[in-house]
Amino acid sequence: MFDCNLIKQRCLVLSKDSSFITRVEELLLKTGLYSVDTATDRKIALLLFLQCKHSIVLLDEDFLPRFPHRLHLFYKIAHRTPGIIIFRKTKKDLSGYCFLTEGFVEIIDMPFANEKLMLALKQTDRYMRLHSKSIFFRGLLIHVGLAVPVLLLLAVLLL
Repeated sequence: MFDCNLIKQRCLVLSKDSSFITRVEELLLKTGLYSVDTATDRKIALLLFLQCKHSIVLLDEDFLPRFPHRLHLFYKIAHRTPGIIIFRKTKKDLSGYCFLTEGFVEIIDMPFANEKLMLALKQTDRYMRLHSKSIFFRGLLIHVGLAVPVLLLLAVLLL
C-alpha cells in the first residue's frame, strides 16, 4: 500500500574520506531504518540537503565550515535544522556548533564503535521526533488561542 521509504529517515553522510563514507553507509543500511545519501564535495552536499531536506546529517570534522555561524546561516536559508552527528578526529573544541543550531548535535570521537553510533542515531531520532511534535502542538495552541476570541464574538452576536 505505502512505499516503505516514507517511513525511513533520510540521512546525509559527508566526508572527504570515501572509506569512512562506505563504513557509515553500510551501518545505516544494515538497520533498514535509514535512506542514505552521501557526498564528498560541499557544493554537492548543499544541493542534496536543499533538495531532500535530510533529518540527520553525519559529517566528518574536516567537512565543517571554518566558522560555526556559517552553518547556522545555512540552516536559516534552508528552513530546516537536522540532527547533526560530528565525527571528531582531533581534540578540537566543537562546542560552537552545538550552541548555534536549534537541533540536536552529537560529537563522536574517532575511531568510533558501531554501538556508539547506533546509540547517537537513536538519541538524534528521538530528539527530532519530540522537536517536531512540540512544533506541531505549539502551532495548534496558537491557532486555538486565536480562534477562541472570534468564536466568543460570534456567540455574542448570535445571542
